[in-house]
Amino acid sequence: MLARVMGSWALPLFSALAFLSPLIKSEASCESMSYTLYNIWGKLERWGAAYGYARVSTADTSTATGRLMIAVLGGLADVERDLIRTRTSEGRERAKTRGVRLGRKPKLTSQQKHEALERRRTGETLMEIARSYNVSCPTISRLRP
Repeated sequence: MLARVMGSWALPLFSALAFLSPLIKSEASCESMSYTLYNIWGKLERWGAAYGYARVSTADTSTATGRLMIAVLGGLADVERDLIRTRTSEGRERAKTRGVRLGRKPKLTSQQKHEALERRRTGETLMEIARSYNVSCPTISRLRP
């Protein structure tokens, strides 16, 4: 990332940018060109900062063309994210209608759960029960009748 800063407050700005670094990517990708990032950089630009990607000279916010490029990429990223979200939810719905069980497989069968609950009622410790089924103590403690 290239940054050009005017003024004597460069250090506080770079501290703020370090805080935002998870949002800032070294490559120009659709993920990093979201509206949120564009708005953040718009605010920073009003304070006298400019940025650009080292490998993409047209994504420099100090020029009108660069700002247009960032806005277009941000719009595309938003549409792409919406398409991903829609396709994922449609796929989940299709899987549910086919009877596919989503999520992690249970560690214990229903018979093992009943046995573990009965052993708990008789006074066995969580650790003993968990070790016998090769699971963690919280797995046993979360069991409900």
